[in-house]
Amino acid sequence: QSELGKPANQLTNVQCVTCHRGVAIPKQLTAIMMETAGKDGVAKALQQYQDLRKQYYGAQAYDFTDTSLFNAANQSLTANKPDDAIAFAQLNLAFNGRSARSYQVMSQAYQRKNDKDKAIQALEKAVEIDPMNQGFKNQLQQLKAGA
Repeated sequence: QSELGKPANQLTNVQCVTCHRGVAIPKQLTAIMMETAGKDGVAKALQQYQDLRKQYYGAQAYDFTDTSLFNAANQSLTANKPDDAIAFAQLNLAFNGRSARSYQVMSQAYQRKNDKDKAIQALEKAVEIDPMNQGFKNQLQQLKAGA
């Protein structure tokens, strides 16, 4: 228990971007979505993102760049939830179609699901968008070689 009378896991980790900015719950968007996905499933988290985007877009309240959904996809992959990762990446690409890193994380999620064809397709899109990214090119070569 902290001096605020709450268990440590219920305390919000305050960072520079965490001021209220007109929102009721001062949390970062990724944290909100991951919490919802964990509690109610990824479909609810995707809906919540879209609702918050409608309500707050342009208000500097949440980060609606490709970062929040990309981070949610990455965290889902780390938690070994590749389907959630793919869902977050796909929604990100609906709003940020040039997010090469979203295609890359989607490729990793498909690899985790042993769907090599879709993994290659996603990585090819990442390379197409960001042709100077040598990391993406190397990953694609390894994937096609079956490494």
